[in-house]
Amino acid sequence: MYKYKAANKNIEISNPDKVLFPDIGFTKSDLVEYYTGISACMLRHLKQRPVNMKRAPDGTKGGSFYQQSAGNYFPSWVETVEVAKSDGSLITHVVCDDKKTLAVMANLACITIHIWLSRTSSLENPDKIIFDLDPPEGKGFRLVNFGAQKIRIDTYSLPCILNRDGIRDIIQPDMDDEEKKLFMESAYVLRKYLEKLDI
Repeated sequence: MYKYKAANKNIEISNPDKVLFPDIGFTKSDLVEYYTGISACMLRHLKQRPVNMKRAPDGTKGGSFYQQSAGNYFPSWVETVEVAKSDGSLITHVVCDDKKTLAVMANLACITIHIWLSRTSSLENPDKIIFDLDPPEGKGFRLVNFGAQKIRIDTYSLPCILNRDGIRDIIQPDMDDEEKKLFMESAYVLRKYLEKLDI
């Protein structure tokens, strides 16, 4: 166990050397460092929104489950919000507003963070819409490209953000070598550019 320090909080990371992504040897401590390293970008999308956590304690090859409620093992300083269920009972969601909460969720092997489309201040009024574009089996990523461009054109100049959930690879088998090279170069340039920005 080691401690990760963020915003004057020491967060204990259990089993830091546990491999979560066996294909690349990416460990839990790597996940903590990665999430906190890109926190400035991630928190723009997470702040003030309840989250559902997809956890994979035994890594991506060991199965996963969804967790909505903040267990009693969450530190008391983690922000939460109570949401009424249809049966009248309450469920306490985590609200990830800072880097230290990201570290806590990474320690729980939260691989994917699903946000609500509404904010804690107005849970019944979503201010975001998501178009989930998955190409039909056997079709290439170009179809997703086309759909995304059409949505952007047809949304009456509303702000659009491209998100990738990581379930399917953007680099598809039907890409030729030149397309793959161009994509990888673009991704590298974008990453280096984002590193220079305080966003």
